[in-house]
Amino acid sequence: MNRPQKYRKKPVEIEAIQFTGSNVQEIWDAFGTAGIYGPTEKNPDHLILTTVHGDEAPARAGDWVIRTGSPAPLPLQAGHLRQHLQPG
Repeated sequence: MNRPQKYRKKPVEIEAIQFTGSNVQEIWDAFGTAGIYGPTEKNPDHLILTTVHGDEAPARAGDWVIRTGSPAPLPLQAGHLRQHLQPG
């Protein structure tokens, strides 16, 4: 019978900009406009990010827009960023 092996997650560096609700241009300048749209009349308080899987994920004011190894940016709640990541 095989015994379980232990693994440690590799360190990952990300790029991140906190969405303030009014800095869409800054986010577009950093990550490009592909897959990032809003705010719109229908969604006046958040951005919509299209993930690598084609799903739509909202980024609300206070959330972070991040990019890891994937070219598609992702939203990340502020509390999650502070809890799990540290400035590099």
